[in-house]
Amino acid sequence: MTESARRTALVTGASRGIGAACARRLAADGFDVLVHYNARRDRAEAVASEIGGTVVHADLSQPNGGQTLASRLSRPIDVLVNNAGVFESGIIGDVTDRQFEDVLNVNVRAVFYLTREVTRTMPDGGRIVTIGSVGGKAAQFVGNSIYSMSKFAIRGLSAGWARDLGPRGITSNVVQPGPVDTDLNPATGDHSAGQVALTSIGRYATADEVAAAVSFLCSSEAAYITGAELDVAGGWGV
Repeated sequence: MTESARRTALVTGASRGIGAACARRLAADGFDVLVHYNARRDRAEAVASEIGGTVVHADLSQPNGGQTLASRLSRPIDVLVNNAGVFESGIIGDVTDRQFEDVLNVNVRAVFYLTREVTRTMPDGGRIVTIGSVGGKAAQFVGNSIYSMSKFAIRGLSAGWARDLGPRGITSNVVQPGPVDTDLNPATGDHSAGQVALTSIGRYATADEVAAAVSFLCSSEAAYITGAELDVAGGWGV
């Protein structure tokens, strides 16, 4: 048993990609993991079966999605990984109301409402890790305004939570990946060369490399790290 035995972690958007990697890593660290999903129950159940976790469903694209997910939790959460996110792009004159609302609902509203509800019962010494993006530090590409907006927003939320929750020993940090090889952004995709060119290491990250950073921030060794932003980006834009 590890130090985190019998503690519970909730990972949103954990049916694939970075979320699934985080769920696997936290389970290996000894956490009981709740695997959140929206559309792909089959994939979420496969992850949960692999790690001995439990699936939980909520549609975070709905304005009340964060509250809905929180209402389906049957126990306090020791570690919350806000991973679920959507990407929409378009220059300002072309962005639709639906695109804007979807990005705002999933990437910002759900993160805020879920974290608010979870931290009401989170034990002292808990951990909040929110998956941001290097796109939340600078708008590197044309058409990224609403996505960048959402990732800028969670930087502010996370820093504020570090202040709010510090007296309880609860930490709040942001992990900011650069290009990561996932279904949504494969290393062999049409736009991969431009992304790799902005890194210093010259390749995409793996989802496991992002999960390793999350694991560290959820450990006791990271108890004095809060309000921080950890780039897992291969020297993106330096």
